[in-house]
Amino acid sequence: MKLTEGIVVKAIKYKDNDKIISVITENGKESIILKSATNLKGHTFSYSHELTKIGYDTQKGYLKAGKVINSYPNIHTHFEKMQSSLKVIEIADVLNEHINDFNTFYHFLDDILSLIDKDDHNLIYELAFRLKTLYLLGIAPIFNHCVECGRKDHLQNFSLYSGGMKCQDCLTNDDFIIDSRIIYDARLLYLLKLPDLVTKINYFQDLNYQEMNRFLNMYYDYYLGFTSKVENVLKKLSNL
Repeated sequence: MKLTEGIVVKAIKYKDNDKIISVITENGKESIILKSATNLKGHTFSYSHELTKIGYDTQKGYLKAGKVINSYPNIHTHFEKMQSSLKVIEIADVLNEHINDFNTFYHFLDDILSLIDKDDHNLIYELAFRLKTLYLLGIAPIFNHCVECGRKDHLQNFSLYSGGMKCQDCLTNDDFIIDSRIIYDARLLYLLKLPDLVTKINYFQDLNYQEMNRFLNMYYDYYLGFTSKVENVLKKLSNL
């Protein structure tokens, strides 16, 4: 039997002992009911957790057969890796309806989670995911030319409201300007392919995560109305 491959991005309790999991696959997002998933000794328990890559088959919406392909073990035992990964899968769960190429998105999601699991640069990979996913969401920032006139020279600043760079002639006082140092690193993270990012990861060791995170939060909010609930929860926990 050929099983469908997917990554669990959400799991919620259903009825007394069951769970409903949301799985991202090459073809989209699917919801599956797992019987007795809250039972530690149940055969569905290992499939019922977020941040698990599984192979599965269903029948009438219920899990019929399954296996764990990757549990991303280091993510589940490392708090900072877990933080980054939860922000990644939240985007996959909440914004998947905007994705225009699920085949690419699924493999990209798996690659990013695998890198976070194996590597210690989870913050950089989290930012890279959030930046590169903007393309698949159809709201890619324009870094290489002026969003108003198209010219590639004399680019002055990045305008949040316009979604890209503006040249010195098109920039106005009404533009919400992002710090050029943040945009320089954002552009590099956005354009570098993952294998190249891995080899050049040390270049980003001085990257200002807080400011880059702030920029991405504003961008997602402005263009998609998306605010991370995961980040809000983590902020509250850090203040306890």
